[in-house]
Amino acid sequence: MLPVLLWLSLLPAWGQEFENLEEALRNPREVEVLDLSRKNLDSLPAALFHFRNLQELDLSRNNLSSLPDSLPGWPKLTLLDLGKNDFTEIPSALSQLPNLKILKLNRNPVKQVPAYLNQFKALEELDLWNCEVKFVSEQIVKHPRLRILDLRQNFLGTRELKWLFEAEPRFELKTTYGCDCN
Repeated sequence: MLPVLLWLSLLPAWGQEFENLEEALRNPREVEVLDLSRKNLDSLPAALFHFRNLQELDLSRNNLSSLPDSLPGWPKLTLLDLGKNDFTEIPSALSQLPNLKILKLNRNPVKQVPAYLNQFKALEELDLWNCEVKFVSEQIVKHPRLRILDLRQNFLGTRELKWLFEAEPRFELKTTYGCDCN
């Protein structure tokens, strides 16, 4: 019988989760999950371009307000958490991520859900909880894969929500009761 350590060394290498960029850079091919939340980032670190196998990236609770026009090649990235930053719009550059399924932008001052969101071909879940959304493009109901749109705690009135519910979207719409207060 093989000793346990020898047996474990024969197993394929599994991707690892990292919370420290320097540690992650030691073996960039092994990084599948990277948590850079609460690091006081105000821009995307250039070192992120090294992580080709990245599947989940948490950049929440930083000071990000924009992303570069050209993003790193993250062909496997499925989850991106940009919650509690300073984004006023959904970065269009995210459409370059071919497998992005879950996008969390909660608690950002995002003002609208734009038509170009339909370019995010793999997107299944969009979290805009507690943002400042006042407008939702009518094109959103045509999104091919969206399953969940979270618009709770936003500035959408009853009229804005009514058309969305009446459009019978193919996705679950999470909202709080609208208010037409002026």
